[in-house]
Amino acid sequence: SCHPRFNARILGILMKEVVKLMEHITADELARAKNQLKSTLLMNLESRVVQLEDIGRQIMLWDKRISPMEMINEIDKVTETDIRRVIRDSIQNQPPTLVAAGSKLKGLQQLDDL
Repeated sequence: SCHPRFNARILGILMKEVVKLMEHITADELARAKNQLKSTLLMNLESRVVQLEDIGRQIMLWDKRISPMEMINEIDKVTETDIRRVIRDSIQNQPPTLVAAGSKLKGLQQLDDL
């Protein structure tokens, strides 16, 4: 989210952050992101409802259940190169999209204005 007084700057700030990720991710940043993702995954799976939704989604997508330990192992395999590749592939063939909702949107920039 963004306070309305920063509307005129938010798009530029977001684009700078994406460019920084494409240029370099420190080992500490990557480790922190992995730990956050693993923690979120495990905390969400404490709920029986979330577990059942997750199992159903996995069965529909992959015809099998992937254990939390398998997911954690896959998260641990992610490298800085993987992150850069995903970012590049995500924005290479199409411009990024910023979605804004609310009544105080005055001043938001267009991507072409950067």
